[in-house]
Amino acid sequence: MVCFMPGFVIQRESVDLDAWDKENDRLKKLLPNDTAKVDQEIAEWRKAHPEPRRGTISDMTDHVDHIRNVAGIDYIGLGSDFDGFRGGIEGLNDVSGYPTLLAELLRRGYSENDIDKILGGNMLRVMEALERK
Repeated sequence: MVCFMPGFVIQRESVDLDAWDKENDRLKKLLPNDTAKVDQEIAEWRKAHPEPRRGTISDMTDHVDHIRNVAGIDYIGLGSDFDGFRGGIEGLNDVSGYPTLLAELLRRGYSENDIDKILGGNMLRVMEALERK
């Protein structure tokens, strides 16, 4: 299930997320009983380390392409995880962005059968196989 968390999809986001996590951990150790000060310091850190440009539908489609190339079309589903991270992919903030993502997949040569698999067919196949066990 493809997660739409930018830090999983785009290298520059992953690097930024790691740096933010390290600074946040450092500050929490330095100021263990002062969450307000940690928040203030992390805001100052962010000013000196601006967030990278948000990912795009094209970046997300590159990610799906990578998964298809590594694992195959029969192992892709959309997991999104919209509620589990800060910021998101531009144009893919909620399910209303799915048509744009699917249009880009079609433009890149995915078949309608491929799209059916991604949108739930693969998950149903796995669940049906599990029911038979």
